[in-house]
Amino acid sequence: MVQSTPDQDKPREQLLFELAELRQQLKLMARFQPDQGPSGVADLRHLEKINLIEEAIRKGRGLDAVMSRVVDAIRQAFDADQAWLMYPCTPDSPSFRVPYRSCHPDFPITFPADADLPATENIVDNNRLALERDEPLILHPDHGNNVPQEAREHASAKSAMLISLHPDVGDPWLLGLHHCSFEREWSPQEQHLLRDISGRVTDALSCMLLNSDLDESRQRLKRLSAELFREQDEQRKRFASEIHDDLGQPLLAIKVGLDNALYDLGENGDHSLRKWLISAAGLAKSLVDRIRMMQEALYPSTLQDFGLLVALDAFLSDFKKIYPTITVNKVISLQNENIPDALAGVLLRIVQEGLYNAAKHSRGDSVSVALDRRDGHLRLAIRDNGQGFDTLTIGPTPGVPGGLGLPSMQERAEMTGGVFSIHSAPDKGTFIQILWEMDT
Repeated sequence: MVQSTPDQDKPREQLLFELAELRQQLKLMARFQPDQGPSGVADLRHLEKINLIEEAIRKGRGLDAVMSRVVDAIRQAFDADQAWLMYPCTPDSPSFRVPYRSCHPDFPITFPADADLPATENIVDNNRLALERDEPLILHPDHGNNVPQEAREHASAKSAMLISLHPDVGDPWLLGLHHCSFEREWSPQEQHLLRDISGRVTDALSCMLLNSDLDESRQRLKRLSAELFREQDEQRKRFASEIHDDLGQPLLAIKVGLDNALYDLGENGDHSLRKWLISAAGLAKSLVDRIRMMQEALYPSTLQDFGLLVALDAFLSDFKKIYPTITVNKVISLQNENIPDALAGVLLRIVQEGLYNAAKHSRGDSVSVALDRRDGHLRLAIRDNGQGFDTLTIGPTPGVPGGLGLPSMQERAEMTGGVFSIHSAPDKGTFIQILWEMDT
């Protein structure tokens, strides 16, 4: 049997009180032994300041939030007047920015965070010196390196400590501390602390910059996909119009001409000629019908001529004729002018695919379509009362044919900036919802 230690039996409040007392004792020891050199107290302070930086990294969300918290924590850890991050730290860059800075109220940095500043000779020299070493670069008259004139003018800096950061993404950065009230000497312990902190900030920068690049790539891909989808939609509309004008209309004219010839020939006309005209007229009608189907498949004429709501009504009417045993409920609280033109074709296609999926695979007898605006979003929802399926596999339940078409619906939604979600379970039906963010 494992025996508990005395501390394990103590209440949590007592342990916290004893810990606070121990910290006070350590502070007193440090006060009365200032020249003792490296000690447990110094190590504890070092770790506390490292933890301060790591906590700032953990609590932030996104590059700007994390780095802003980090420079605040660094300034606090060193009790400095200013802490900042500069980018890029490269000798050949003609300009630089200081996007992240934390300043004492009495010593602000006077230029904006998004300002592109010229890389003067002094700045370039300091960047080169910082890049050439692993240890911090001290800018102080006693060290032979003075604070650049620009830092004295725009930041009131009198001494500085700098160290270069080398994240995995992009050019190096420069992490800097300024003291403005006097020419501060930076102790070896502080230099050691900045070196340790720089490693953690570099790791955080690498992660944040990589995530930022990925987010930008996703957004760029989404924009390109949306443009491609719009272009495809325009091509469908154009092809449908060309098929109607170049093929449909001439064939319709041929069919009318053949019908007129039959009428003129009359019932008592030449039998073989009449038979040929009937056959030709039937073939022309079949071709006209086929072309209309192709035209509707490419881009429904009702959608182009009358808008989405009429096109939806036409589709639902045809759907009920094909599947008379399925009850269709429609709840639409929008007008055509509330629906972006770029989404009209997408919405119709998704509704078509969603209802055909329900008819073919759900084995239910009811399906509903809702289109409305909620909380700044355009919302399309499709629900059926069928047998459902396991969403973890995005496939049908056993015994149901494959080919649900869900990837196509999701692709159409996401390529136009929508957020696609599906909820289903065996014997629980299926609910599909897509949200598009709308400008208010």
